[in-house]
Order: sequence, then structure tokens, then C-alpha cells
Amino acid sequence: MHDAADEFWCFSLALYERPGVADILIKMQDEDGVDVNLTLFLCWCGAAGRAPIERTLLLSVIESIAHWQTGVTDALRQIRRRMKYGIAGVAITHSDPLRDEIKILELASERIAQRVLAGKAPPVSRVGGPADVIVLLEMYFKMLNLPGSLRVREAVERLAEACSHDA
Repeated sequence: MHDAADEFWCFSLALYERPGVADILIKMQDEDGVDVNLTLFLCWCGAAGRAPIERTLLLSVIESIAHWQTGVTDALRQIRRRMKYGIAGVAITHSDPLRDEIKILELASERIAQRVLAGKAPPVSRVGGPADVIVLLEMYFKMLNLPGSLRVREAVERLAEACSHDA
């Protein structure tokens, strides 16, 4: 039997592989400052019936991983991205194996953050679905002061639809 952290991890991997999901998440991360793990967490909670999540709980969840995300995960991501096209004076053929190892460490760091997040998840209380995912994502994006632009609304709808296949 899987614990909540394993269920969340499996859900995240499956959702991330769905067409268009990775692009949406990475674009929102890079352009809007959205935390991908937190977004995946809210998708999982909504899809799995682990809702509602009140604003105070969401703030607590954000705080629980903030230092880890900035101090470890984001730092690894920045190093990996800086190495993508090579570093002056070092052949890319020499640096790529290290970049691949950093990517593995970054993924391991994401999994640690997900374990923390899963520990904060409310218990399953009902049948979840796209409507719950939309409510949770809209609450989070509003906290980030993201505009209710067409791009953001479409991203929320596409993520919610993708979640309906993985709950």
C-alpha cells in the first residue's frame, strides 16, 4: 500500500507527462513565479478529494517548503540551467555528465519537497474533480497576484482537465 507521499509523487509524474502540462508548468514557473510542486500538490488535492483547503492551510503549506525550494531545489535548477549550453573553457561533452547528475539531484529535491507537502494534505473527504482543482489553483494564483488573464485561466482549465484523468 502506498502512503500519501508516494501517491502524490505518482500522480505528479503521470500529470507532468500529459500533453502540454510540462510546458504550462514551466512557463508559469519562469514567467509568473509559480511553484510547480505546490501547483502539482493543489492539483492532486483537488483531484483526489483532499479539499477544501483554506487559505490559512495553504499559507502554512507554502511556508513549509519555502526554504527548501529556494535554498536547494531552485539553486540546483539554476546551476543545471546555466550549464545547458556549456560553460566557457569546458567542453560540453565534459560538463554534460555532471549536468545530468545535477538534474537527478534536482528531481530528488523535488521529491523531498513533495513528501513534506503530502504530510500537510488534508484527508480524503469526498470525490474530487476538475472543479476542486480549479478552485484551489485560482486561490493560489490569486495569492500570487497573478492576473485573471486569458493565459492564466486557460492554464487553470487545462491543468484541471489533465487532472481529471489521474485522480
